[in-house]
Amino acid sequence: MRFRGLRLIVIGLLFLLIDINMSGFDAVPDPLGYGLIVAGLISLAGLRKAFAAAELVAMIALVISVFDMVLGFPVDGADAPPAQTCVFCAPVPVDGSELSVFSGFLSIVRGVSNVALVWLLGQGLAGLLAVRGLAREARATTACVSVNIVILVLGTVPFILILAAVPEFAFPAGVTGLAAGIWFALRLNRVHRVLNAFDAASLEAMAWSPDEGALPDGR
Repeated sequence: MRFRGLRLIVIGLLFLLIDINMSGFDAVPDPLGYGLIVAGLISLAGLRKAFAAAELVAMIALVISVFDMVLGFPVDGADAPPAQTCVFCAPVPVDGSELSVFSGFLSIVRGVSNVALVWLLGQGLAGLLAVRGLAREARATTACVSVNIVILVLGTVPFILILAAVPEFAFPAGVTGLAAGIWFALRLNRVHRVLNAFDAASLEAMAWSPDEGALPDGR
């Protein structure tokens, strides 16, 4: 399966969406999710330049999540107020300490990394679909990515502070963020199936074998 890396990315995203805290310990640590995403992108990096760039971005997010888990920096939203809007978002502490400033910086870097990661994944997938003439699937993927990027951007510190002031908006905002993340994971899974089915049918129709070459990816 040429696109098995997409399956790893889907599993990694689901791990990021799952937040099970047991006595303050995250039963599904974020580094595991980011690690799977990096592994998936490594296998896809040769197909599109966007995937290679996304691999680097995912590594940055992985390093930040390791800081969070090992050193306890509050950059993953674990200590966020009820206004937390999505799994990727993180509050910036404002107590003025050096740790607060550093963890706030990491929060911003992680937020930017997640936006870039989603956008690059979307670019790569849309490109793979478009070059195969699957324009409808490409448009659906672009729409899904666009919605998720909007939610990620809205899930920044200013919006979190607004929600903190109006706590009744916290629950619907959180549900919206979770739903968008699940939609993104399901969209990736569908693209995985569509691409594999399309390439298998094309190879069979053209009497190609895997050893004779692969379909062009339009880089």
